[in-house]
Amino acid sequence: MKKMKSLKVKMPLIIISVVSVFIIIMIMITDIKASNSIKNTAYKGYQNTILGYASLIDNWFDDQLTISKTYSSSKEVITYLLNRTEESRNEALNNIKNLKSINKYVINIGIADTSGNIILDSDDDKLINKNIIDLNPDIKNKMSSGEDVIFGEDIKNLK
Repeated sequence: MKKMKSLKVKMPLIIISVVSVFIIIMIMITDIKASNSIKNTAYKGYQNTILGYASLIDNWFDDQLTISKTYSSSKEVITYLLNRTEESRNEALNNIKNLKSINKYVINIGIADTSGNIILDSDDDKLINKNIIDLNPDIKNKMSSGEDVIFGEDIKNLK
């Protein structure tokens, strides 16, 4: 018992205790900091991934819009819209069918007049003379907004 009260035993025990407490505190601080760093890195990684996919989708839509504008400016389509002869109709129809077969994202291609009446469709003659607003009810409000390009979301199947 006298040995426990001696300075030779007390000093090393006190030093070991203090060092142990500091090591435990440092381990806890390091663990908390590392955990926060990992969470922040994971969050930023997910955020960058989401932004990358959003940019990819935006680029895809931009590409499809550019392709649509290219389709609408084809010589055959313009000739049909100006002349409306049977020969120009057949040329325009063959043209939009060929364009549809090239683009794997296109379901069908249709041409409508300024009133929204479909005058030519690549797949379904039953759609001709139907109004595009009847097929896409949500598009009427979008058309009045003055947008250059409009995507319909509530598309009816009339078959």
